Amino acid sequence: MANRQRLERIRLPQGTLVYPALQTPDTKFDSGGVYKTDVKLDPTDPAVAALITKLEGIRDTFREEQMAAARGATLAKMKKAKVKPVVKPEYDDDGEETGMVLFHAKQKAVVTSTTTGRTHTFGVSVYDAQKNVLKKDVWSGSVANVVVDIQPWAVMTDDPAFLISLKLVAVQVIDFVGPGGSKGGDFFDCEEGYVEPQEGAADDPAPAVDAPAPEGSNGDSARDF
Repeated sequence: MANRQRLERIRLPQGTLVYPALQTPDTKFDSGGVYKTDVKLDPTDPAVAALITKLEGIRDTFREEQMAAARGATLAKMKKAKVKPVVKPEYDDDGEETGMVLFHAKQKAVVTSTTTGRTHTFGVSVYDAQKNVLKKDVWSGSVANVVVDIQPWAVMTDDPAFLISLKLVAVQVIDFVGPGGSKGGDFFDCEEGYVEPQEGAADDPAPAVDAPAPEGSNGDSARDF
């Protein structure tokens, strides 16, 4: 059960990517593929703390609205539903919490509409620090700005839950880790970061997809980092 209101599009605070799949969708758990990344951030950062509070508020408001409209067995199930955290803790190799948190963002590569039956394909726009299209694989450890659509959900299965989904829209890589590069520390910054060599014009279009932005998106440009 998804929220039908217009989705809010935001840019997460700049963070470190963990296990990103941005150029090629991950098919380990979904045969259709999923573009994804975790974004590692410090919860003591005021901007991060404010974002966590904001997401919790969206989730809780959605829960209250859904429960107010529900009746009978559906309401009974909602009353028992878990309220999922909006972030998850990061753990080190010894299974201890590091103090950092992970925001999980994803976008299905293939989506079939439940109303029309039509199948759409989606991609994720990936740019370098100068907003040129980045075509190389991006690895864990890269520092990036990540744009997402906020979507609250009510999952009414045998394990009902209310949660927040962050739908991955676009990524701007500031400190590049990947093929032909390494984590450069102070080598990059927001204004003098990695710039992808361009075969054509510097303002190449984003990767093509055959469908519009996900249902409910406000349609704002994902390139306005």
